[in-house]
Amino acid sequence: MCGTILQTGVDFAASTVGCVYADTCGALGKVNGGAWSVHCWDTDAAPEPLPVPADLLASVEDVITADEPGTWDEVYNLKIPSIQNYQTGWWIR
Repeated sequence: MCGTILQTGVDFAASTVGCVYADTCGALGKVNGGAWSVHCWDTDAAPEPLPVPADLLASVEDVITADEPGTWDEVYNLKIPSIQNYQTGWWIR
């Protein structure tokens, strides 16, 4: 599938667009301390407004962790697959 990788601090026009596995669509996390998310739109137009990766990450953290909100604030590299509604766990480097 064609996907767009949105990153905190990167303008949509400069975002990475490329081929991704269908299972990667919706994945999110952090790289070098900045939030990112993968969005696949096939032939549809990009949603307006675009999702904010940091907001998506905070929402998912609230749903899938038992810890206090902000537990992942100090995490530098993190990946959360979107498979099974983010319930498969997460990977912290």
